[in-house]
Amino acid sequence: MRRCAFTGCLAIGLTFSSIALSRDGSTSPYAFEGGIPAAESAKQARDDADFQRAAIVTSPAMFRHTPGAGSLYWLAARDGTGAYLDGGKSYRLSIPQPVPGKLFWSVTAYDAQTRSEVQTDQGKAALRSMFELKDASGAAPLDLFFGPTPPAGNEGRWIKTVPGRGWFAYLRIYGPEKPAFDGSWKAGDFQEIQ
Repeated sequence: MRRCAFTGCLAIGLTFSSIALSRDGSTSPYAFEGGIPAAESAKQARDDADFQRAAIVTSPAMFRHTPGAGSLYWLAARDGTGAYLDGGKSYRLSIPQPVPGKLFWSVTAYDAQTRSEVQTDQGKAALRSMFELKDASGAAPLDLFFGPTPPAGNEGRWIKTVPGRGWFAYLRIYGPEKPAFDGSWKAGDFQEIQ
């Protein structure tokens, strides 16, 4: 059975509440390699709950399932083999084209410990169809790259990550169309590049 790295939008409420703490309450799946101290887990649980509350209350479009309206968010914290995304490794993410969205789409990388955008000397954490990817053709799958060093010839489709730190990504589609909801369109999995 193929394991998809991105968690579907229909489960986003469950995703946010279930990733706050592990069952024993001591670690967060966002933490890189072995978790974080229990005291920080409690703070993360509160922070995650606050974010979930704010997202649901102030952004109802995140949960709308009407084609062409709202937005769709998919979370990926693992690669195609099930391993957590590692800032010291390089990955490829293939996005089938066209992405089923009336407005635009983006992929943003976040630091697993801070839950903020990755901070590097590259100065960016997102690849967006309206900006960095605006000249990409709309027919062939679009490969995006993530890792500590730029892939030769693909620097414009690369987000730098930090060795020793875990990260996760959100794929967002604004004005998602029917294929994004019915499963006939799916993003690829993060694949480690050796």
